[in-house]
Amino acid sequence: MPNLVYKNPIEHLTEPFTGLPFKSRLHLVPDVSQHVKPRGLLSGAELKSGYLPRNEKLDRILNQSAAALFLLLTAPIFLVVASLQKLSSPGPIFYKGPRFGKDKKVFEIYKFRTLLGSAKRLTSAQTLPRRNLSETKLGPYLRASRLDELPQLLNILRGEMVFFGPRPIRPEMERVYASEVPRYEERFAVKPGLVGLSQAIMTHETPKAARARFNGMCCRTHVNYAWMAGFVFYVGLCVLVKSARVVVQAIRDTASPTGGHKWLRSGFSKPPKSRVEMTVNGQSYIGALCGVSDEVLQFVSTVPFPQGKNDLFLIRERRRGRIARVQVDAFLMTVTPVGLGQSGYAQYATYVSQSPLGVYMIERYFLRSAVVPS
Repeated sequence: MPNLVYKNPIEHLTEPFTGLPFKSRLHLVPDVSQHVKPRGLLSGAELKSGYLPRNEKLDRILNQSAAALFLLLTAPIFLVVASLQKLSSPGPIFYKGPRFGKDKKVFEIYKFRTLLGSAKRLTSAQTLPRRNLSETKLGPYLRASRLDELPQLLNILRGEMVFFGPRPIRPEMERVYASEVPRYEERFAVKPGLVGLSQAIMTHETPKAARARFNGMCCRTHVNYAWMAGFVFYVGLCVLVKSARVVVQAIRDTASPTGGHKWLRSGFSKPPKSRVEMTVNGQSYIGALCGVSDEVLQFVSTVPFPQGKNDLFLIRERRRGRIARVQVDAFLMTVTPVGLGQSGYAQYATYVSQSPLGVYMIERYFLRSAVVPS
């Protein structure tokens, strides 16, 4: 019989939290590590390319040449966004701000402006809070589609950034990251990137320890240019698809009576093949998940769920038979009969996640906020 040791069950997940120290979830399980092949992105077993260039001069030529080509191809997008910026909000089209580059050399990063001047106070020592009122009218859509990052092609052309690397950090945030992120200095061994692998597959709510471990591994691994080119192209397609969806949502918001309310116009995500489950006093309840925000759930069922506070499971069927399952604390407030003969029930509940891992899974699989779809 194998020795029993405390081992983290999250280590066996396939992505991307392999090996994270969630101490609150340690259990007594058999030590089978010698017999299990390393899996998951954080194990390094599935890492196809890192950020470290094999030849600095060649790397710079390749990145600057590609940036010049993409600037020509995306010129119509620049023109459309710039025009909409001028029509919808007074002030400059672009934002320029200091960032740390390779070896902590400070440079000015370019973005399409998405925030009003009052946002500088909000972001002085933190990332932008949720549901703030400091975004321009076009800001939420540019940020949701990631089109606000497009002007960084100019930074690549200037040799300050590359296509594939860790995302640049504001100097004001250095103290926060240095105190919270293990091996923080590793990211400055390479140039920051327009597309970061962790940025593409992880969400804003991913714990900094996970991002740091993944970025550190990438900073120690050489670039595979063929794989990198394919990945950057795929991310570009994902951004274009998301941009199209955002445009459709923007048109709907304009026609909606709540469209002028910044807190409401972001709407709900509608994840496919998703349901909610609850068990109370031995009775099981199942409903189809119709919409989810970061605080509210909308679902329908043939039997009304018990109102009040209960544990609730969010479940989504993914590709290849995989299941995303997250437990949350829910407070069911509204049950409304719907359908023919009022045979069904539309229900609304507020909820909070029970762990950092749960927050990540909700962001990635239910809110689908990562760049690369899950």
